[in-house]
Amino acid sequence: MPLENDHLTQARINEEFAELLLNTAEGRFLGWAVVSLFYAAVHYGRAFLRSCKAPVITSHPGFETHFMNVSGNQAAYNLYRRLKDESERARYDCCVYTQNEVLELKKLYLIPLREILYPNPKTS
Repeated sequence: MPLENDHLTQARINEEFAELLLNTAEGRFLGWAVVSLFYAAVHYGRAFLRSCKAPVITSHPGFETHFMNVSGNQAAYNLYRRLKDESERARYDCCVYTQNEVLELKKLYLIPLREILYPNPKTS
């Protein structure tokens, strides 16, 4: 079972992957950059739950409910939820994103979520 630091490491890897996709292949994979931002959010959320010694929930619906109950933070949940919605739009609705839109999603949703959950980041 992954520990808090394992989830933090995976979140950072997902963020790095999103950056890689943003800067390669002339934007052909920007939808996957959005998906990667969402999975970074998932891992920040799971790391937070591990830090609270909360039980591990593996399904997305179960995680969402559990995250909201444990954190009690509607703002954090809303940020997570927007990234989830955009990820689903990219995967299922064939939504096409620009580099600026992906950067805005990171700036407006992932970074604030990370800062709420980890205002004083741990180093590996």
